[in-house]
Amino acid sequence: MRQKTIPEGLHVPYVSTPKPAEPLPTGGLAIAGVSHAFRDTRALSDISFAVADGEVVALLGPSGCGKSTLLRCIAGLIAPDHGTITLNGPDLRKIPARSRAIGMVFQNYALFPHLTVAENIAYGLVSRRLPRAEIKAQVVEMLRLVRLGAYADRLPRELSGGQQQRVAVARALAVRPSALLLDEPFGALDRGLRAELQDEFVRLQRDLGITTIMVTHDQEEAQTVADKLVVMSAGHIEQIGTPEQIYDHPASLFVNGFIGHANHLSARVTTRDSLTLATGEAIAMDRALAFLPGTEVVLTTRPEHVAIVEAGTPGSLAARWVRAAPLAHLLSVDLELSNRTPVKALVPRGSGTRPAPG
Repeated sequence: MRQKTIPEGLHVPYVSTPKPAEPLPTGGLAIAGVSHAFRDTRALSDISFAVADGEVVALLGPSGCGKSTLLRCIAGLIAPDHGTITLNGPDLRKIPARSRAIGMVFQNYALFPHLTVAENIAYGLVSRRLPRAEIKAQVVEMLRLVRLGAYADRLPRELSGGQQQRVAVARALAVRPSALLLDEPFGALDRGLRAELQDEFVRLQRDLGITTIMVTHDQEEAQTVADKLVVMSAGHIEQIGTPEQIYDHPASLFVNGFIGHANHLSARVTTRDSLTLATGEAIAMDRALAFLPGTEVVLTTRPEHVAIVEAGTPGSLAARWVRAAPLAHLLSVDLELSNRTPVKALVPRGSGTRPAPG
């Protein structure tokens, strides 16, 4: 027999006629000068950024860069060594984690296995000792929002991974938080289901307008879901901006290589408007360079900006065809320059450009 954690008689029916969702309270979130270390390892170094009301911000970076540590500092699971974290005014460091108006969703869902879907969603409401009628109404509303009204009496083990994730989101939203924190929310799902849940989350977030921070290492997911990206590396921020700003105007070679794919070619400045590659070939630039002749530089280009032409075409570089793979309507081509530097190109599949390897 399962232990009852909500009032007897709470049975949530399937709701077939949706009604408009009431807006949840939101609040601007500001992180200023946050630093934290685990013994001799500095996990966060002077982190500062703001999340506007209703905005979705993705913390993006490789494993170990400090993303999850920062999220746990905001949630109150870790006390930062320095800095302030405010939500709609008050400094969260002075508020216990259980009293912060924050909902959190973990990668492994963290559902209670012995409780039904409805009971899991109601858990935070019961902990706050709300009236039974209010609890029931809020659970019905959350089930409607995540489209799980027919699953109210099921246990987590009777649900798919995507359904369990939606229950976790509903449980976090049920307490009407001012901010929502997501830690790799779709990381445990297969690619197709992950894309479906991303679309569901975007719909839900737009309906509710709730301030959200999401941790992910998946750059495509971040660019799909978030309004703004915070790219992190080794405990510090490399760049903050919209997905378009960061992709088109990366602030560092790290960001350039981490967001999307980029070809990196070693070169030396020869004149104000030309470079000499490590292969010995010259490249004419379409603008004046802000480097003195002789300066060693790295030339970067995105694969979609590389064209494949016949050998000997004026202005082209000699390359060897290594392999090609179809990518939807495009062909992803791996090439090598004469000094074995790899170059990737994306070209239309119907272009007829597909010589034999070598």
